Amino acid sequence: MLLMIGGAAGAALTWAGITYGGGTAAGKYPEFAKITEARKIIEEENVRFNEDDALSGYFSGGIDEFSCYAGVSDDELGPAEYVNTSGTALASGFAIDKADSGNIRIISATEDKAAYKCGLRVNDEITEIDGVNVKTAGFENIATKLLGKQDTVCELTVLREGTEQKITFKRDNDPMHSIDWENRDGIGYIKIKNIGEFAAGNMSQAAKELSGLRGYVIDLRNNSGGATNVCADLLKNLTPGEVIVMKSFKGEESRETVAEDPNVISGPTVILVNRNTASSAEAIAAAVKKHNKEAVIVGERTFGKGIYQKTVTLESGGLFRYTAGNIWIDGADDWNLIGISPDKTIEMDPEKTGTDEDIQLKEAFEILG
Repeated sequence: MLLMIGGAAGAALTWAGITYGGGTAAGKYPEFAKITEARKIIEEENVRFNEDDALSGYFSGGIDEFSCYAGVSDDELGPAEYVNTSGTALASGFAIDKADSGNIRIISATEDKAAYKCGLRVNDEITEIDGVNVKTAGFENIATKLLGKQDTVCELTVLREGTEQKITFKRDNDPMHSIDWENRDGIGYIKIKNIGEFAAGNMSQAAKELSGLRGYVIDLRNNSGGATNVCADLLKNLTPGEVIVMKSFKGEESRETVAEDPNVISGPTVILVNRNTASSAEAIAAAVKKHNKEAVIVGERTFGKGIYQKTVTLESGGLFRYTAGNIWIDGADDWNLIGISPDKTIEMDPEKTGTDEDIQLKEAFEILG
């Protein structure tokens, strides 16, 4: 589902049937009376004004942080969507969005992938790429410069908690593995790094190779989620028969029953989560916990994003992404705005994930013996 909004100053306020002059602004959408008046003052004073940023701010401020507008041409993906679905982003283990400041914000960084290894972390803001200022060039024009061929590099200036640092990002372009797995002395360790297009196939292979072990660790830490249909396909090796429910704010409900794969992981299982486990990654944790009576959740309370977004292309030009409703696992507790509380809480710096100081992972293996 794709949609659009225009780019010119006057045209930007004609969408939804509201004219720039304010003719109908005080009618069906009274908030536009204030917007139109303020916009007129800005124009008269020759104040620099970015219509696309204003629209994105209107939606994200009025709906939530996951809703935004991206000014692009017809039939074209928004810059963040284009980057995030690229081979480079999938293989390098990062996803981006536009920060309120206008910089490029890192919204996901998988710890064993190229982006994380070079030093990028969630909530970092990229202010320069190869010496070019992101705000000056414009997010829409420069975000794609993160992409490139295997092993090529770009120099980044990154703002983290008010401090700038230089990072050399060496790109990866092999997107085949969304999941890593191995047999660790009779315990299957499955790290779900991202819920991308290859995740379901990877999980099916992992379940086949790790069948019959005495226990399993499913690691969902630092996983910010992904498409619902991919999540459903991935769950066929973990929770066949469970139901994913999506209910729009209009009251329309859809239910998808998870299919069954010939190879299903069962038995004693530890699910690892942390504060960066979000969205469909939380759905996986909730589904496994409900389905598998021997499952134990270890780590920290998860992010708490039990909502889903739709992206539409507006007739007047541009992409509009908005939060459309809630999502949950039928029969499981709702985690939206709450998060999933672990059975055993172990606080740990997310940056220690996968290191010798990973006390959450050590606890998982101790539980499984």
